[in-house]
Amino acid sequence: MSDEKARPIIWARPPRSARGPQPALTLDRIARAAVALCDAEGPDALTMRRLAAELGTGTMSLYRYVQSKDDLIDLMVDLTFEEIDRPAHPDWRGGLHWLAHQIRARALRHPWAAQVDAPYFFLGPNGIEFLEYLYGIVDGIGLDIDEMMRAINLVYAYAEGAVRQELAAERRAAASGAGEEEWMRAHSAYVRSLMGTGRYPLMQRVMLEAEQPHMTPEENFEYGLQRVLDGIETWLPGSGTRKSG
Repeated sequence: MSDEKARPIIWARPPRSARGPQPALTLDRIARAAVALCDAEGPDALTMRRLAAELGTGTMSLYRYVQSKDDLIDLMVDLTFEEIDRPAHPDWRGGLHWLAHQIRARALRHPWAAQVDAPYFFLGPNGIEFLEYLYGIVDGIGLDIDEMMRAINLVYAYAEGAVRQELAAERRAAASGAGEEEWMRAHSAYVRSLMGTGRYPLMQRVMLEAEQPHMTPEENFEYGLQRVLDGIETWLPGSGTRKSG
């Protein structure tokens, strides 16, 4: 096993010694500066050198606190979960509906968060507190612990996947200087030429009949979310369609 794989996650490392002068930086200050930088300029702007400059310190000094960019991203993603309130919910469906919209809102506030990998965020102080809260939403409704995990993971995966598509469309529109409908109109002649071949009858039906392309991002997100929640409801005891495994 390499040193990289053996290195403990940042929250598991021993704290800096209390002896000597107080450290000039804290992990919280570093994470907040990194989040602000990525919010303003996107994830490509984030380098240890650039962040050190934003903090008014040297790059090597920054490495005394975070050993890699992966450490930094874990800290940043964990910090974003601090923003999310933990309200009480009267029922599981309302709670999971709230969860999905919170994930979407978080990604829209911090678009970079949908473009980075942070596999250990749930072990950070905010991430693990958030997960504990989420499991409370589906506790006591007749699901076993594996089904509780699957319910949370399913809603989370749907919300993240949907908002990634939404953000990708926004980036495409920004790159082309046109809105989504303008972009589609600009490519309509090419699409019509494909449909005119007769080789894509189902795609032609999509172009002519489907309502989804004309939904707003919010409507599209909500439409898919309700189907996900409908599926989870079939897992509940007494649903008449409950299946194990």
